Order: sequence, then C-alpha cells, then structure tokens
Amino acid sequence: MVAEYLPVPRMKHSLEEYYAMLEASDRRWEFWNGEFVCMSGGSPAHAMICNRVSYALNKRLAGGGCEVFGSDMAIKTPSLPPFRYPDLSVVCGKPVFGKVDKFHVLVNPLVLIEVLSTGTEHLDREPKRLAYQAIPSVQEYLLIAQNIPHVTRFVRKGRRWQRFEYGSLTAVVELSSLECELPLSEVYRGIEFK
Repeated sequence: MVAEYLPVPRMKHSLEEYYAMLEASDRRWEFWNGEFVCMSGGSPAHAMICNRVSYALNKRLAGGGCEVFGSDMAIKTPSLPPFRYPDLSVVCGKPVFGKVDKFHVLVNPLVLIEVLSTGTEHLDREPKRLAYQAIPSVQEYLLIAQNIPHVTRFVRKGRRWQRFEYGSLTAVVELSSLECELPLSEVYRGIEFK
C-alpha cells in the first residue's frame, strides 16, 4: 500500500476573528492574509538588543520632546491593515493615537525599528518595510540583525528612500531624523555571536 501525501489546507481567518483572538490573548499577534503570526517570545539576544537600543535612544532623546515606544505599541499601517507591532518606534512631538476596532494604534511614528528573527525576517524586510514606508510620518526604518553585527537603515529623501548598511561593531548609525547617533558597540553590548 502506498500512502499518498495530501496537503492540509490552512484555515483563513477574518479580521473579526483576529480581534477576538487578540482580546483573549496575552501575546502580540499580527494578521497576515487571514493567518495569525505570533510576534512575542523572541530569543534572549533579541530581547537584549531591543533593550540596548531603547536605552540608548531614551538616553539621547531625554528632554527633547521624543517618546520611545516598545513592542506593545501597535502602529497603524493603512497599506497593510490593520496594524503592525514593530520592536521599537519613536515619535517626536505629540503622539497621535487612533483606534482600529477596540485597539489603540500609533498613527504618527517618525522612526520604526525591527530586530530580525529567523521566523519573521522575510516579513520585516519586504511587506512590513513597504507598509512602514507608506506611512507619511515615517522618516527612518532600521533592521537590526541579531546573529551578526549588522544594521540596515532606510532614510526618506523626498519621495525616495536611501539604504545604508553598517556591518561592524565600530560603526555608528546616524539617525538624522532624531539628530542623534547609535553606535553598534552599544546595540550589541554583551551579545555573543554564533
């Protein structure tokens, strides 16, 4: 007897099911074409890098009218509804919040940052990047690797985006929209690369 492999079709969910699941869950989930993708529970290196970057930005931006938000702050992404959860976001000036269903979302981020994970890197590099770049207030987007010292920075220049790569622990990322610098030595302090 020969067994025949039959693929199991994935169940597609509605936005209403997504909102209900979010209300019942203590984890962060994103909605991707009818599927739920968990955005919680990263590696120790991921958590450490997020903490290092948050600390560095808060230290540099203190008293300057900017606010650094962590991964619990949803960002409204009109071109990729309903919203996304970046690892960090920064607003300068008054934060503007909206609502999508019952959920609070930030409408006017200036800088968005993702620390790359194996399972979601493809989303961060392409569809999320394009959705973030479509938000009029966003001026910079950072992708931070966790397995090697490397940062990719996208900067809005008029109607175009420029890409910059930083690949050593001695490199310093210039965040022009925040008028500050982010040394990779601070981002990766204590991280052991494998």
